[in-house]
Amino acid sequence: MIVGSGGFRSGEVRLSLPDDVPRVRALAGASPFPALRYLALFGYPDAAIQEQRDRVQMLLSRDDGVHLVIDGEDAATAQVSIVPVDDLSDHFGMPFHDVGPVLNAPGPSAERLARARLILSAAIDSIADGVLVLRVEGDDRATLLAAEAVGFRVMETTLTFVNDLARSDRNLDTDAADVTLHRLGVDPPLPHDVFDQVRVGAGQLTEDHYHADPRLADWLCDDLYRRLFDRGLQGVGSDALVLRWHQGIVIGLGLWRHWDHLEPYGVSIAGSGFGFRAQQLPSGTGSGLTAFVCNNQVTGNRLLEWSTQATNLPMVNMINTQRSIRLCRTSYVLHRWSDGRWT
Repeated sequence: MIVGSGGFRSGEVRLSLPDDVPRVRALAGASPFPALRYLALFGYPDAAIQEQRDRVQMLLSRDDGVHLVIDGEDAATAQVSIVPVDDLSDHFGMPFHDVGPVLNAPGPSAERLARARLILSAAIDSIADGVLVLRVEGDDRATLLAAEAVGFRVMETTLTFVNDLARSDRNLDTDAADVTLHRLGVDPPLPHDVFDQVRVGAGQLTEDHYHADPRLADWLCDDLYRRLFDRGLQGVGSDALVLRWHQGIVIGLGLWRHWDHLEPYGVSIAGSGFGFRAQQLPSGTGSGLTAFVCNNQVTGNRLLEWSTQATNLPMVNMINTQRSIRLCRTSYVLHRWSDGRWT
């Protein structure tokens, strides 16, 4: 049950009020599982908490979302926002909603589990139709158990790796003569047909949480990555392409984006959008693309972040060939349909 903006008691789930922002920011600073905790390994000890506070405040400002809070005696003890994802809703022809992050105050495990279960149940009740998508940090067991208890299912296990250019001297020498860097909006546009082999190969990406959901049509999931591929070539969500060539044709590429939203915290990092390769790689082509990325300033950043599915073994194995890379984070993506069905 969600209590409205009138009277409420400690421990009840209620709708957030405009003056809740300072209390929720305080909770975001105390909640023990911020997504970017790994940045402390690279000399940014406070960035994860700062980013989580600002991200939650941004979510609270969205008028199209549902924002829920649980109060304790003196402070907010749990909070979650549920916001629509218009791009996915349009693509799949049904409402998609992002849930989280689930903020939960430190305390005994039983209390955290009870709060997470209560607020996630209310999140489900707040959505009339469609699918809810929730990401949970790998060591946030209370949220994971609570989510599964109210009908969410794990669709994907994600591994996050970070390359540090300061450690590139640890890498083995690799010949990357067939790999080049293309800066979108800076370098001259490439002919459209050089990407034909890779565009066909976009259908290989099937390890994600979309394909894992039995109620989402495979052809729509395949088409989503083709759309993301073409948008990335246009510079939507990407600043640079690392290209692997063979006889004048691109047979593999990675899309990279400078994370300017982390600049206020002094963090120099870029993230990988997606990697694509031809369905059948020509013989004799190696893993030079990864080596090139790990040994060069692809986007002018010191750090480069990859996130990929734990079951995407070709990518995981390719990443692990470079000693400059660290495994820094695990997380889960869960789905829950509003009607509770899976078929």
